[in-house]
Amino acid sequence: MGGIVTWTGSTDTVWSTAGNWSAGAGGTAPPASDDDVIIENVSNDPVLDAPDTINSLKIIAGGIFDGNNHELTIGGKNGAGLSAVLDGIITGTDTDLTITIADATILDLEANEGGAIRNLTINHASCVATLERDTTLTGALTITAGELDTGADKDLTVTGECLVGTGTATLTLNDSAVELGALKIDSSTATVTATSSGTLNLTAGGFTYDYSVYNNG
Repeated sequence: MGGIVTWTGSTDTVWSTAGNWSAGAGGTAPPASDDDVIIENVSNDPVLDAPDTINSLKIIAGGIFDGNNHELTIGGKNGAGLSAVLDGIITGTDTDLTITIADATILDLEANEGGAIRNLTINHASCVATLERDTTLTGALTITAGELDTGADKDLTVTGECLVGTGTATLTLNDSAVELGALKIDSSTATVTATSSGTLNLTAGGFTYDYSVYNNG
């Protein structure tokens, strides 16, 4: 069991520098895979310098995070039941998250103060991730295994393509207004469901397979 590890930026902007972190009871600096990470509003903003895995991520108001084209994997959730809470800023255009929790969780992915996640991947058969707020991804959504649920009516915009499953994967759209660049349903065990009150618009097409909708199930 990890602990809470807070970004201080005491040394530089490098994520993997131990001196940039304050570790609470049970935590390690830099954070380990079972640690809940909090990004504070400090002078040196963290820049991910290699792929990493943590338990949960919270960016508080004024806090800034740059994924720097590296994958940040989140394998758990904090005490409030959320895997990610983005109350601050995502800087740059290359922040990618992968969610691998084997449980139900909540994702608060719309950065309150600017920026956006690029690519989001859901990848655990037991994961049921529900959006807390309207969410925009500037890249792709990939549900390799598990489920992404928009909640009752949270809107979802994916500028790039949405790939639902090479295994058991589900995209549940409910009453939401959803815009996808393109949609690929990639296996007979993958599903996309919506209610009659929701809307699904495909805005671009012409991505990897030159399609707007491709059902390989």
